[in-house]
Amino acid sequence: MKKTWFKNTYFIYTCSFLLLLPIIFMPFFMDGKTFVWKMDGINQHYPMFIYYGKLLRSLLTGNGFPMFDMNIGLGFDTIGTLQYYVLGDPIALFSVFATKENGVYLYCALILLRFYLLGISYIIFCKYWGKKGVSVLGGAFIYTFCGFSLYSGIRHPYFLNPMIYLPLIIIGLEQILRKKKPYLLIVIVFVSTISNFYFLFMLTVISVIYVIIRYFMRYRKTYDNVLKGFIYTGLKTGGPYLLGIAMGSFLFLPIIYAFMNNSRLGNGPQMPSGYLHYRKGYYLKLLQGVFAPGAITGYWSELSFCTITAVSVVALICNKKYRKLLFIFLLAFSALLVPYVGYFMNGFAYVANRWCFALALIVAFIFTETYENLFTLKIYERLLFLVGIGGYGIITFYYPAKDIVKNGFYCLLITAIVVLIYQLRWFADKKIIRDISFYLILLMMIGFHGFAFYSPKYYAYANEYLTKKEVDSVFNEGVLNLVSKIDDKDSRVFRVETCGDKCINESLYIGYNEVSGYYSLMTGNVAKYLDQLEVLTQKSAYRFDSLDNRTVLDSLASVKYIASTKRGAAPYGFRLINKGRYEGKNIYLYKNDYALPLGYAYDSYLLEKDYEKLTAIEKQNSMLYSIVLPKDNNMVAKADEDVSHGIIKRKVKIIPDENIKLTDNKIKVKKAGAKITLEFKQVPNSETYLIFHKLNLLRRYRTMATFKVKGDSNITKKVNVRSIYYGSYFGKENYLVNIGYEKKGESKITITFPEKKSFTYESIEVYCVNMDFYKEQVHRLIRNSLQNITIHNNTIQGDITLTGNRIMAISIPYSKGFSAYVDHKKVELLHGNIMNMALPLKKGSHHIVLKYKTPYFNIGCFISITAFVGFAFLIIWNKKRASGKRDC
Repeated sequence: MKKTWFKNTYFIYTCSFLLLLPIIFMPFFMDGKTFVWKMDGINQHYPMFIYYGKLLRSLLTGNGFPMFDMNIGLGFDTIGTLQYYVLGDPIALFSVFATKENGVYLYCALILLRFYLLGISYIIFCKYWGKKGVSVLGGAFIYTFCGFSLYSGIRHPYFLNPMIYLPLIIIGLEQILRKKKPYLLIVIVFVSTISNFYFLFMLTVISVIYVIIRYFMRYRKTYDNVLKGFIYTGLKTGGPYLLGIAMGSFLFLPIIYAFMNNSRLGNGPQMPSGYLHYRKGYYLKLLQGVFAPGAITGYWSELSFCTITAVSVVALICNKKYRKLLFIFLLAFSALLVPYVGYFMNGFAYVANRWCFALALIVAFIFTETYENLFTLKIYERLLFLVGIGGYGIITFYYPAKDIVKNGFYCLLITAIVVLIYQLRWFADKKIIRDISFYLILLMMIGFHGFAFYSPKYYAYANEYLTKKEVDSVFNEGVLNLVSKIDDKDSRVFRVETCGDKCINESLYIGYNEVSGYYSLMTGNVAKYLDQLEVLTQKSAYRFDSLDNRTVLDSLASVKYIASTKRGAAPYGFRLINKGRYEGKNIYLYKNDYALPLGYAYDSYLLEKDYEKLTAIEKQNSMLYSIVLPKDNNMVAKADEDVSHGIIKRKVKIIPDENIKLTDNKIKVKKAGAKITLEFKQVPNSETYLIFHKLNLLRRYRTMATFKVKGDSNITKKVNVRSIYYGSYFGKENYLVNIGYEKKGESKITITFPEKKSFTYESIEVYCVNMDFYKEQVHRLIRNSLQNITIHNNTIQGDITLTGNRIMAISIPYSKGFSAYVDHKKVELLHGNIMNMALPLKKGSHHIVLKYKTPYFNIGCFISITAFVGFAFLIIWNKKRASGKRDC
């Protein structure tokens, strides 16, 4: 019977799942939408998916695995970057079949596969606890299509993975608590470890809490000494758990190293009300969002459960036999009420309740556990349910609420009618009819719940996603169309900068070296470099879109080409070599006549402590004269140049229009479209910078404001100013806007504010940087630069001939994973120019070799192999022990 039940349950679930798919995802199918989100989907997840497929095919064909890649940001570590998204995720292995033609379809199909596996995992979970029938199937769909999965599952596909693992981890823990074999826990923890370290942390915390609760609720009675029993239980469950993590150390240790050196560990957003409580509006939205599909609460507290669960919670509250489950439910729900919990569970980065998928599992199991009670509600249970509906009605209609919340209320009313009908005695002895009819009604509820989440008529979440044509056009058209046509056999290696079109991480898809990056883990030195230079296009601690076309920074980063939709965007020294047209827009390709190669040598150095005392423009100029080092080096002389040479501050006349109130270093925008005009006298042959010092939104705003800056060259730049309470705030207060290169005299800058906001600032200044000095300084570096550069199999090679002792800067971010060899002898690799590498070299000709291996990968592999051997030994030992018992 059990075998037949097992097959039938999965068969019914699969058929029901296939039935619900076209209903829930109909808004996507009708509008030709894919599951590629217009933000992180197109900028991170999909390019990473395609790139990972290329890596896997390369590995399978014997071409090796690049541990660092110039196509990733400025040359980032492959494992440290990919592991957060795809590397280690078993489902992502299917990307090996992804091509540019079928990639979108496969990407979407794998998301649906993840949804399917959520229910499978839940059914396995319930089977372990002896549950069966409609209660299990209904719970599976409540879990599979909860608010967290509907919201995050297509936005960030790998966010579904911990929902698959959690039920299995709990089974594994329970097996150990019941003195069974630990194999399941070890395997699932191993898979969780290599899949995503971020969610591994959450799963580990949840696992610890589960063991503590289960011990004190049940298993402490089996021990004479409660404290000793608690310690023993912790060791008994913790040992196999740690063994699973150890087995995944080949990825876990490198990612921990990347995390400890990443750019997010800095100034994060603050909480308006502190970390002990949210603002009152949050609690109202939280209650509204319990059932309303798409009622976004904020802080990732995405609940949105099917309304039938309201009845299950009532049954849970009113029946004493469910007291333990009620305690767990209240504990989990109350955790959503305290910001510090979200702060802790998000790794102390900022408040985000991405752990709430655990609450979804609890709610689904409450439905499963109380299923039979739904048909025999007592009078006081019915009254409590109706009172609950009335309370939800009050927070829906008395307080501000979106229409989707009102629809949630109407769904609750329909649920009440359905449940009251099933209280009729007629159903008492017709269990099969009752279960089948109720299951069909439940499927309709789930179907509408998901449909409303995505439909343009309700929450309209599908509108945030792209069609296949839009996905293809992002990577194949516009400025990238010109990038793909670059035919340059320059052996010195170069980078390409793009601007105009929204292009982030596109190099993963097309395959070229860029100067942008948008990755959840990015080395902190890159963020530090950009922050100290006040680069406008640094959008967050883990995202920069370009180098803002700043002449000096582009050269220092080995930028040889710029592709843009804006003709005047090219900095000094770039000339137009190609142009085209796409969708009514002109596109241009420029070449840098003063491009520096990947390695260039200095004859002087500047200490980092002295560098930090300079202004952002002086810092920029200083790196044309001298390399910046953290400590003294006797290979070259200490710098004595005047780095302020050519930097000219202009007297500025600030003219606000009638819709701007400008007083006491405050800007109050009274009407959208208001403008401030800055008039100044331009310095011929110079690059002009507008600088805002300590520019902030007023503290009462938890938002981001964007305003536009336009100079005489008609190039418009956007300035994004984040409130200190905004989710991606990272401490940025100074904004240096590159207005562009100009040859003429008189000039003005127009600042346009598209919305009403208020700002505070310390100063608004305009500087002109004369380009007369630039050509000479660049040629000095070019004369002593790396030639014949090759990058292959994690090795960079090149040749250099020096006219004197030098320190060569290598425009690749520093990592302890690199080792350097000069003329076949290993030498020390230094930290240079804040984020890059540096190599001291003596006069003469040298052959340079840089080899890369992901930090802690080797030791991680050793630990993994040892752990796998230990796991195998554990299995053999248990088999022999079991065999010995049978023989006795």
